[in-house]
Amino acid sequence: MARPIDPEKRPAILKAARAVFLEKGYAETRMSEIAAHAGVAVGTLYLYFESKESIARAMAESFYKRIEEIVVPELEPALDARTSPDRFRQLVHQAFTIAVEERELLLLCPSGFAGYAPHPHSKDARESFLRQMGASLATLMATGRIRRYEDPVVLAELIVALSQPVIRTYITLGPGDRERYEAIFTEFIENALMQSVAPNSSQSHAHTEASLTQIKTPHTPISFSK
Repeated sequence: MARPIDPEKRPAILKAARAVFLEKGYAETRMSEIAAHAGVAVGTLYLYFESKESIARAMAESFYKRIEEIVVPELEPALDARTSPDRFRQLVHQAFTIAVEERELLLLCPSGFAGYAPHPHSKDARESFLRQMGASLATLMATGRIRRYEDPVVLAELIVALSQPVIRTYITLGPGDRERYEAIFTEFIENALMQSVAPNSSQSHAHTEASLTQIKTPHTPISFSK
């Protein structure tokens, strides 16, 4: 008879894994060490995670979900010209703040904890985030609030890809330099998105339909080598 799954053990295991990863590094950590730190048998650990890679995936998914919860609901109002010009800057600052909070894990190992990298460990969470972000960008493009681009999901992917090296540098800097990086990155994205021309009604309708179709169509993410 299979042993029952205790829902409280999974977060405890992730917390233990985080501590061991930070102490020993992702590459040097063994499943037995995670189990010992979590106070469970190795066999019990494998009931929750089939490998060290699956633990890294869970951590990456948690990171992306946290980013998604902040960015997706706020993206449309933040890029609306009728709102405060500081709102988009505040949104970027929130996302960068989360990266700083996860600094140790993001710096552990590019292939171990793929918080921003297009890595298979974080593929599902990353694609979900890109599609949600792409849907918001499609709405903004269709209503003339940002510049038009052919594929909103690719646009979302490029923004995230551009963020990767900036954030990796950002989290290693002191507060003064972080402000400079954040300000320049925000201005760059604003200029890329917010120089729009208001569409006429027929163009707006056609673009809305095309954008929504692209969001629903299976999309193969671009691969960026580290």
